[in-house]
Amino acid sequence: MNYTKVNNILGWVIFLIASWVYLVTMEETTSLWDCGEYITTANKLEVGHPPGAPLFMMIGRLFSAFASPENAAMMVNATSALSSSFSILFLFWTLTMLVKKIALKESSILDNGQKIAIFGAAAVGALAYTFTDSFWFSAVEGEVYAMSSFFTALVFWAIFKWEVETEKHGALIAAGQPSSFNPNRWLIFIVYMIGLSIGVHLLNLLAIPAIGFVIYFQKTKVVQLKGFLLAGIISLLTLGIIQSVVIPKIPAVADVFERTFTNSFGSGFNVGFIVFLVVIIGLLVFGIQYTAKKKKMLLNNIIVSITMLLIGYSSFTMIVVRSNANPPLDENNPETLSSLVSYLNRDQYGSWPILYGPYWNSPSMNVACDDDSGFEAPKEIYTKAYVAKLEQSTIKGANQNTRNKLEEILAPLGIPLEAKVKDGAYILSTPKYKRYVKYDGEYVKGDAAKSSSLKDPLTFELSFINLFEFEVYKTKVKEANELIASQGIDFKLNLEQDAQPAYLNTFAGKKGERKTDPAYNTFLPRMYRTGEGEKYMAWIDYEHNTHDLSLPKDPRIGVPGADKAAQHSYLISLYNETGNPEYKEYADQMAKDGLYKPNFWNENINYMFNYQIGWMYMRYFMWNFSGRQNDIQGYGVNGGGKMYLEGNWLTGIKFIDQERLGNQENLPAFITENTGYNRYYLLPLILAIIGLVFHAIKAPKDMFSVLLLFLLTGLAIVIYLNQKPMEPRERDYAYAASFYAFAVWIGIGVYALFDAARNFQWKNIGLVAAYSFGTGIFFYLLETVSEGSHWLSYMILYMSVIGVGIYTLVGFLGNTLKNTTITASTATAFGLIIPAILLLKTGTTTIDPNRQTARDFAYNYLHSCDAKSEGGKGAIIFTNGDNDTFPLWYLQEVEESAYRCEVANMSLLGNGLGTSIK
Repeated sequence: MNYTKVNNILGWVIFLIASWVYLVTMEETTSLWDCGEYITTANKLEVGHPPGAPLFMMIGRLFSAFASPENAAMMVNATSALSSSFSILFLFWTLTMLVKKIALKESSILDNGQKIAIFGAAAVGALAYTFTDSFWFSAVEGEVYAMSSFFTALVFWAIFKWEVETEKHGALIAAGQPSSFNPNRWLIFIVYMIGLSIGVHLLNLLAIPAIGFVIYFQKTKVVQLKGFLLAGIISLLTLGIIQSVVIPKIPAVADVFERTFTNSFGSGFNVGFIVFLVVIIGLLVFGIQYTAKKKKMLLNNIIVSITMLLIGYSSFTMIVVRSNANPPLDENNPETLSSLVSYLNRDQYGSWPILYGPYWNSPSMNVACDDDSGFEAPKEIYTKAYVAKLEQSTIKGANQNTRNKLEEILAPLGIPLEAKVKDGAYILSTPKYKRYVKYDGEYVKGDAAKSSSLKDPLTFELSFINLFEFEVYKTKVKEANELIASQGIDFKLNLEQDAQPAYLNTFAGKKGERKTDPAYNTFLPRMYRTGEGEKYMAWIDYEHNTHDLSLPKDPRIGVPGADKAAQHSYLISLYNETGNPEYKEYADQMAKDGLYKPNFWNENINYMFNYQIGWMYMRYFMWNFSGRQNDIQGYGVNGGGKMYLEGNWLTGIKFIDQERLGNQENLPAFITENTGYNRYYLLPLILAIIGLVFHAIKAPKDMFSVLLLFLLTGLAIVIYLNQKPMEPRERDYAYAASFYAFAVWIGIGVYALFDAARNFQWKNIGLVAAYSFGTGIFFYLLETVSEGSHWLSYMILYMSVIGVGIYTLVGFLGNTLKNTTITASTATAFGLIIPAILLLKTGTTTIDPNRQTARDFAYNYLHSCDAKSEGGKGAIIFTNGDNDTFPLWYLQEVEESAYRCEVANMSLLGNGLGTSIK
C-alpha cells in the first residue's frame, strides 16, 4: 500500500463527499442575519459593517461575477460550502500526520493494519466534523465563518507539515546529504495565510499560540518549565502584537504621516501615505537584503514573515478604495486612514471591559460636567476637507438698516456678523475666530483660548467636502458682494481664491465615555452592561445573596438616606405605613438594577460559569457532540418557564435528560417533531474522550497543541466576548474552530480502539473501568451531599459503560482474530457509526435548500411601499436591526429589485451611520 498516494486520494474523496453534502444543502438565496449584507458587499464590492471582510468580498465577487443577479447569492453561498469542504480536507490530512506520529513510535515501518487504522481514524474524524450541527449550518450560507474555519484548518495543517519537513530536513543534514528544501517556507506560508485571514475574520489569530508550541516542542526535545513558559509568553505576545499593534496601529501610523504632510507641510492628499509606503517597503527590502547578506537567517525569516503578513493584510486597502467610490452601501464611510482605524477598531459598537471594569450598576464618577477627569480621552476621527480663509471685513458707522441687510445677505453663506455699538452707531465685521484652527499641529474647533495663542486669529476658516462645493460657495460669495455693492454698502467679503486640502477632526470638542467610580469596579468584570440589571440578576440569585457595599445615594431622589439601600428601605417603610402604592413603585424602580455592588465570587464568577461558559459555550459544545433539543432559540433562566423547552442540549438517554430537564415521556410535538431534535446518545463525546486520553498518553506534546487550539478558540473567546444575557441570536458559529479541535480527538479515538485491539490486556481494561466508574461514583456522592441533581454523575457512569464496553469488545476481537488488517477495519467500522449518526440526525435540520424566508420578507416589505407610491419611488421604509434591513439591501442591490424605496436603519441612524439604498 503506497501510503502517500492513498493519503492524497482519500483526502480528496473526503473533500468530494463534504463538497457534495454542502453544495446540495446550501441556501439558494440569502438567509437571515448578516448574510444579506455579506452577499451584497461581495457581489457589488460595497462596504459592510466593521471591521469588514475584504478578502471574503473579493472571493465572493469572483464567484458571483459569473452568475445572473438572482443566482448571485447562491454563488456566494458556494464559497462558504467549498471553504468548509476544504477545511474538512485539511482536517483529514492533519489527522493522518498526528496519528502517523503515534504509529511510528511503535515501529519505524508501518504495516497495512496501521495504515488502515490511520486512514480510518482520519476519515472518521473528518466526516464526524463534516456533519456537526454548528459547522454544517455555517457551511451552507454566505457568512465569513466558513472561510475563517478554512484558514484555521489550513494553518494548523501547515504547522504539522512544517514539523514533518523539519524532521526530514534534519535527517538529511545529519546523513550528510544535500537538502533541496527549507522547511521554514511553511512558517512564512503560515504567516501569509494569517495575514490573508485578517481580511475574513480575526478568529484565525487564535491558532497562533498552538502553532508556537508546535515549534517549541519540535525545537526542544526535553521540555523544561522555563522554556515552556517562555514559548507561551512569546506566542501570546505574537498574538497580541498582530491584533493590537499590526492591525490598528500600522494604519494609525500611516494616518499620522498622511495628516502631517497634508496639514503641516501643505501637500495634497495621499502624499503622506505614499511616503509611509515608501519608508515601510524600503525598510523591509533593506532588512531582507541585509540579513541575507550577513547570513542572519532567523532575523531574515522574521522580516520576510512580517512582509508576507503585511501583504496579506493589504486586502483592507480595498475597503478605503471602495468607500471613496461612494457605493450605495458604505457603512461608516471609511474613506480616510483615520476613519479606517475607527472602522477596524469597531468603534461604533463601543467598548466592553475584559480584565478590569465596572458592574452594570457601578455609578459614574461624581464630577462636574465640565471636568474632563471623569471621562475617557475623546476619540479623534479625521475627515478630508478643503479649507479657505475668509479675511475679516469691517464697516464702521453702520445703522440698523445696514446691519439688517448684511445679516440677510450673509445668513445663507453661514457667515455670522459681529456687531459692536460705538457713539450710537454699529461696527460690523465678520468673525475674529476660525471655525477650525490649527492648534498643536491639529485642526480643531476654535475657541477664544486657542485663537489668542495663534499668530493669525482674525481669520474665519471655512471647510468644504470637495472643490466643487468650494467653487459653488465662491460663486455665492461673489454674488453676495455684488448684492452688497448694489445696496451702496461699503463692505466686501474677502475669500481665498484657492482652498487647501486638510484633515479635520470631526470629533473635536466631544467627550469620551464617562468613567465609573473605581470603588465599584472589579477585576474580570462579567456583568458590565448598563440597563441589563434584571437579566444579570436572574442568573446569579442577586436578591438572596449578601453584599458588602451599597451603592451611593441617588441625587435625583429627594428622600432621606445616605445611599440607595437606605433610600429604598425608607420608601418601603412609607409604603408599609401608608399603603400608598406609589412608594412601592418608586422603591421597585430603584431596585430594578440592584442596590448593592455585586460580590465577586458568588455573583460575578458564578455568572461567568453559569451563563457565559455553561449556557453560551458548553450548551453549544454539547449540541454538536451529544444532542440538541430543538432549533428554537433558548434564553435560559431569562426565558422563564420555557427554559426547559427551548434550545437545550440533550443526550437522548431519558434518565439523564430527565435529571436536567424534567420528564422526557410524552414530550410535546413542537419538540419531538422539530427538525432540530437531534440525539447522538453521547457517542461522539465518548469516542473523543477516548481519543483525548489516548493522545495525552501517547503524544502529550501534540495533545497539548490541539488542547491549546481547543481552549483558545473556545473558552478564551468566552472570556473575551464577555457576553450579556439575552443575546439576539445563538452564537455557536463563533466556536466552530474549538469544535474542529475536539473533532481531532474523535479521529484519534478510532486509532485508540485499534491500539487497544492490538495490545489487549485485561489489566488495562480494569484500570480504565476503575478510573471512569470511580469518577462517576465520586460525582454521585458529591451531588448527593450538595442535594443537587444527578445528571452529571449519571452521564459519566453511562459514558463509562459505553466506553469501557466498546474498548473491551474491540480489544477482545483483536486479541481473538490476531489480524491487524481486520482489527483496523473493525475499529474503523465502529468509528464510522459516529458520522453516520451525525449525518442522519443533523441532516434533518440542515437539508432544506429551498428556504427563502429572508428574501420573502424583503419582497413583502418593498412591495408594501409600492402601495403608497409608484414602484416605491419616494417612499422611505424604516427598519430596525439586521433581519429587517440586510435582506432589503440584498434584494435592491443584488437582485436589483425595481422597488427602489429608501431604507433607513434606525439602529444605525442613531450613530450617524445609516445607509440608504435608492
